[in-house]
Amino acid sequence: MKKILMLAMFCLLSILPSTLQAQSTSTLSCGDTLSDSLIDGNLSHTYSITVNSGTILVVHADPLPLSADLNLSIEILNANGAIIGANVYTPDENPNTIETTAILASGTYQVIVSGDEAGAYQLFVSCIDEDGQVISNNNLVAGLACGQQIDNTMIRPDELHRYFLYLEQGVVMDVLLEALYGNFAEMTFELGLYSPTNQELDGISDAFKDIERRIYEQNIPASGIYRLYVKGFDSTDENYRVSIDCTLSDGNLSLSSSEDRRELEPTLLTPSELPTEIATNTPAEDHSIPPFVTPFDLIEGIPNTAQLKGEDIAIMYTFSGEENEVITLKYDLVRGTTSTDLWLQSPEKQMIFTSSLLLAESLSVQLTLPQSGDYQIFFTLTERPQPADAVFTIEVIREQ
Repeated sequence: MKKILMLAMFCLLSILPSTLQAQSTSTLSCGDTLSDSLIDGNLSHTYSITVNSGTILVVHADPLPLSADLNLSIEILNANGAIIGANVYTPDENPNTIETTAILASGTYQVIVSGDEAGAYQLFVSCIDEDGQVISNNNLVAGLACGQQIDNTMIRPDELHRYFLYLEQGVVMDVLLEALYGNFAEMTFELGLYSPTNQELDGISDAFKDIERRIYEQNIPASGIYRLYVKGFDSTDENYRVSIDCTLSDGNLSLSSSEDRRELEPTLLTPSELPTEIATNTPAEDHSIPPFVTPFDLIEGIPNTAQLKGEDIAIMYTFSGEENEVITLKYDLVRGTTSTDLWLQSPEKQMIFTSSLLLAESLSVQLTLPQSGDYQIFFTLTERPQPADAVFTIEVIREQ
C-alpha cells in the first residue's frame, strides 16, 4: 500500500508545471551528521525527525568548504507547520544554527535547510534528553559532568561550542577554561553558563575574553540541565581544555583529571559533490559536463545497467524527447544497500523530477516532457559509506 501511495504521489508531481520543483523528504535521527548539496532550482531541502517531549534539539549547518560564500538558514516546523523558535537564552545565534528549548510534544518535526545559492553543505543533528543524555556525533555539541575534562578545537572564526550538564541541587561547581598553547596562544575564549530556567549565571562578553577563564564556586540552586557555552575569538585552529570540578551535595569532591578526559576532533565532512550548477545560458551542445559526472547515452528499448561505487560520484544518461511526449521512467535496484538520488533535467536545465530512492527497490513514474530536446537523468549516492556500492537499471519507456 505504501508503494502505491508513493507512486501516486510521483504521478501527481509529474503533471505539475515544469517550473515547480518536487521536493523529497529525508529522515534524520539524533546524532546524524551528513553532507548534501543544494542545486539551482532546488535551494531548500526538507528533512523529518521524530523526537520525544522534553528533548532539546540542536541543528547546525555549514557550507562546504567552510570558506564558501553559501549562506545557510535552518527552520524547524512542528506537525501543524508552525515554526519552532530557537532558545533566545543562547549567545550569538546565527541563521545556520538552531538550539530549541525543550520540545513540548512528542512527534515528527520538519527541518528545512535553505541557501541563497547552489553549493554543498554539512548538517549536524544533536539531541539532549530530559536526563541530560547527549546524542551527538560532532564536536560542536557534547555532554559534560563533574570530574570530567574535554579538549576541543575551533576551526571557524567566532565559533561557539555547547556543553550540557545535568547537575543536582546543592552542588558547588568550578569551571576552568584554558588555551592549550599556554601564554602564547593566539585564540582567546569566553564562558557562558545558563540554568535550567534560562537564568544567566555567567554571561559571554568580549570584554572578558582571555586565554584563561574561570567560574568559581557556582552554587547550583535546582536540579536540571545546565548549559555551558564556550565562545572563541580572534583566530581558528586553536584548541582549549574545559574542566569541571565539583563539591557534591554530600560533601564529597569530584575533581577533573586526565583519567576522565575526552579529546574531540573538529567535525568536517566531505562534500557529497552533487552538481551544484549545471544551468547555463549557452546551448546544451556547448555546455561542458562537470568532471565528476560520468556521461552515458541511454540505450532505448532495454534496461540500462549502472553502478555507483568508490570514487564514482555521479553518472548521467542522455535521451531525446519531444514536447508533450509521455514517457515512463523505470528504476530497479539490482544490488547494494547504498541509497541513491535521481533527478531528471530538461533541455533548458530545469529539474522536472527528483527522488531520493531511500531503501527503494523499484520506481516507475509517468512524466510529460515540457519541451523538445535532450534530457538528462542524473544519479548520485545519497550517502557514501565504505564500501559504497549501488547497482541498478534505468529505462525510459515511450508511450505508443
